[in-house]
Amino acid sequence: MIPIVKLYDFDRNPLSIDRQNQQDLRTILHNLRSSILWAIDAEEDVIFCKVEDNENNLSKSISYDNIINDLVDQGIYFYYINVECGSLLSIDENIAVVYDIKSISSFILTRPIFNLALSLIDNIGNIENQNWLSFCKILAPDSFAILKHDSHNFKNFKIHVISPFRNVSLFIDEYITTVEKQKYSDFNIHLIDDASTDGGISKFITDSRFSLIENPIRQFALKNIVDTLLRRDFGDDDIICLIDADDILPHDYVFTIINQLYNDESLLFTYGSVRVLGNYICEGTPYSIEEFSTLRKSEWKVSHLRTFRYKLFKEYQRLDPRFLQLKDLNLDFLKMPYDMALLFPLMEIAGFERIRFIESVLYEYRFHSNNDHNISREEQYRGEKIIRNKIPLTKSLNL
Repeated sequence: MIPIVKLYDFDRNPLSIDRQNQQDLRTILHNLRSSILWAIDAEEDVIFCKVEDNENNLSKSISYDNIINDLVDQGIYFYYINVECGSLLSIDENIAVVYDIKSISSFILTRPIFNLALSLIDNIGNIENQNWLSFCKILAPDSFAILKHDSHNFKNFKIHVISPFRNVSLFIDEYITTVEKQKYSDFNIHLIDDASTDGGISKFITDSRFSLIENPIRQFALKNIVDTLLRRDFGDDDIICLIDADDILPHDYVFTIINQLYNDESLLFTYGSVRVLGNYICEGTPYSIEEFSTLRKSEWKVSHLRTFRYKLFKEYQRLDPRFLQLKDLNLDFLKMPYDMALLFPLMEIAGFERIRFIESVLYEYRFHSNNDHNISREEQYRGEKIIRNKIPLTKSLNL
């Protein structure tokens, strides 16, 4: 039985998050702190927090214990229960990802983030500048909700992951494992070993969905990605994901979420929120329409996970058959930054309204000594300057 804790003040009217009243926020945070301390002392692992008096209790038709155990095992520790949101993306009949949250009436908090929540409350600083919804977003970067809802029948798209790599033998097994565990199984992984000198892949791959190309001479990521897109057999609506083979996927629902999002037929491109491996809090912000209008002059915000429909690349190839956008003055493919070189033109062709920023974290980035920004910083700066000075492509009318 999950204990119920009430974060509203019994001596006052039920609190309304929508009002964003600062006294309300003080009361909620004070009571949340007291509830977490009680749960720690009582050795409770899970608490159901009600923010308003009129909020119903947990649904008897949902097996919360099984769902929570599964999600905690995947590093997901906070779940909305009753929430008003702009959109809801179904994972199954009891689990969803929620976006554009307007208000939160109740949620479930689990032991792994009790101390994080206490730390945030104790260090929240000037209450006048704080917001209840943003506080919850820090605790719930995955944006998962457990609630009874209609589970739609989604069309399944083939997902193709392209992962060029070099000298990541210490990390690639973990990457492969997080991909193999994905609940959405209609995918292929295209691994390109770019002349590694550390032994390459240490794990023997038996999964038929994985393929491996081993380059005898280093080509660098951008050319490897373009060659894969040109040489493999992809359908127009197939989804291309770019994942570095030294990074990982944070949970088993990443490909499910991506597939569900692309059931919006107008969608051509996504980018999202990322966290550093070992951290809980994620980073990532969307472009405003004003920033997008001068994309190459704006701050780079295209965080992982980056995905696009294959037909978007085909349209880029039609507009730039010599791939001049991706090359330097000597007409050689740029060595780096590969993401900026390829994704700027794809986004320009897609247009602002057919691109989506994904709030929930779908990617974990690994810092290590062989990261490009550590060993090739000057080459990155050189490439970025060339890329930002290219003439932008215009939105395509053919997509």
